[in-house]
Formats: sequence, structure tokens, C-alpha cells
Amino acid sequence: MEYCCPVANKNFRDLNPLVFGEEKCLPSHSFGPAIRGHYLIHYVVSGKGKLYLNQKIYEINKNQAFLIKPDDFVKYTADKADPWHYIWIGFMGELAKKFNELKSPVIDVKTELFTEMLDVRYLKNTIEEFLAGKLFLYYSLLFDSKEKADYVSQVINYINAYYHSSDCTVSKIAEFVSLEKHYLAKIFKLQTGKTVKELIIEKRMINSKKLLENGYDVRTVASLSGYSDQFAFSKAFKQYYGISPINTKKIPL
Repeated sequence: MEYCCPVANKNFRDLNPLVFGEEKCLPSHSFGPAIRGHYLIHYVVSGKGKLYLNQKIYEINKNQAFLIKPDDFVKYTADKADPWHYIWIGFMGELAKKFNELKSPVIDVKTELFTEMLDVRYLKNTIEEFLAGKLFLYYSLLFDSKEKADYVSQVINYINAYYHSSDCTVSKIAEFVSLEKHYLAKIFKLQTGKTVKELIIEKRMINSKKLLENGYDVRTVASLSGYSDQFAFSKAFKQYYGISPINTKKIPL
């Protein structure tokens, strides 16, 4: 399956999208050897494949992207057993030159920006502006990643240390890292693919399941998992696992 979006060249100065599309490749499907006249990024949604560039072979897996620069002589091939499904965007512009600074053609940053780009198919008059906006967000994610990664690490460390406390909330965490909570939520989701709240719940549920399996009663587990109300805990547990906490033995490992 292949989808190609009709993109007009609007000559945006900074980041100017030129082509955009999606393909679910057949096993061993290959493109190239070829040379492009613009920057091109493929983000792998699922599956895997290989990139052949500058006499090197790169293994590309799910949630990774690969960059092709103007005049690169490349070939890329889908895996025989697990062929990739990727989304691509080609672009030029003054800021596009910043991509030359990446040390590797493989970009190991998980993001939902590319799947969000697929919403372009519902647009008629602002296709290029929409794609340019997503490109700017991806640009920020890559080239301001050190700051974001530091914040993400602080958030994860905080949750690991205080998930059992009822004070482990998005607001408290934002206060701890000295960021406005909506901005924190944005950069955390871009970097990890999850919201801060989702990670708190995930940590609490995984650990509460272990406690229940070790014989602790529901009231105690609720208290040790950051819930002052065992009924709120039971509701959250059932939403997460699809089963009541008193039936944890039925949860698949």
C-alpha cells in the first residue's frame, strides 16, 4: 500500500516541504540505487529494513528514522520476514542544512509526529503549511533534544521515586522541574510517545500487580500505589488490566 500526498512547492524559506507519503512495503521491496535533490526522512512505523549509504549498511528498526541528504547515492530494502511500514517527507530550506550536523543517517528518536502528519489527507488548502509545522516540531525535537532529554530523565526519575505517593501528579512534577505543565507535557510526549500521566499510571499498575501477586490485600496495595481510596485504585486497575485487582492471577504474564 502506498499513499503520496500532492504537495505544492510554496518556497517557504526555512523548511519547505516538497513530497510526503506513506508505504507499507512488501517483503524485500527495494528502492534505488538513486540520488535525491532534496532532504528526505523516512520514519519507520513498524517492521524493519536496511539502508545502503556511502558503502555502509545500516539496520533500521521500528521507531527509527533515516535521513537521505541531497546527492546521497542510496538504496534501501525492506526486510524479508518483517517488511517496514514507513512515512516519508522530503524538504529543503535554510534550516534543512542543520540536518547535515547529524552524526549518523539513523535518527533514533521515537515520535508520533510522522503519524500525525498523515492527517494531511483531510486537508485541501493548507497541506504545505500543516507539513511545515510538523517539520518545525521535528526540527525542535532533534536539535533541542539535549534539554528535552534532561527534563525527560528528571520526570522519569521522579516518578520512579514517588509513584507510591498521592503527591505524584503532573502539576507537582512540573513544579519540581520548574516548567509550565503544558510545555512539560508537550516535550515529554514528543520524546517518549507517552504522557506524564500515562507513565505514572503505568508505573503504579505494574508495581501494584506485583504486590497483589505477593499476597498483599487490595487496601494495602492501593495505599502503597499512591491511592488514598481503594475504590479509585480498583477502578484504575480494572481500566488498565481489564480485570479486578482481586483476580490478578488471571492477568496474562
